[in-house]
Amino acid sequence: MTVCTDYRAVQGERGYLVLYRTTGDNVCPGCGGRQWEVGRVMAECALCGTAIPLVSPDIPTTTDPEAERN
Repeated sequence: MTVCTDYRAVQGERGYLVLYRTTGDNVCPGCGGRQWEVGRVMAECALCGTAIPLVSPDIPTTTDPEAERN
């Protein structure tokens, strides 16, 4: 199994991905709500039920300081 560690390249191929971040203001892409029920893997909008994945510590984001060092 080949693992690509160039996450910016993967994001460029994948396109825009909505993720729930614990360190930010999360707006529901479905209804614009801001109340969430957060689980271990997904966060679900309390108003409309739209589910989005949580940011995984295994996948650095552009705002992650670890991503800049690698």
